[in-house]
Amino acid sequence: MAKYDYNIIVIGTGSGELASSYTASAIKAKVALIEKHKIGGDCLNSSITLPDKKDLD
Repeated sequence: MAKYDYNIIVIGTGSGELASSYTASAIKAKVALIEKHKIGGDCLNSSITLPDKKDLD
């Protein structure tokens, strides 16, 4: 059986997950990223736009 030695495992690679993995690596943590499809998440790869504040009223 293989042995894995990571300080943090991040599931998904959207903007929040990439930011958290980058922050962890900046403090020299060993980081593993797990992604099923494309790196970047749905918003980056599918051109999903977030609603403006005017749309929320």
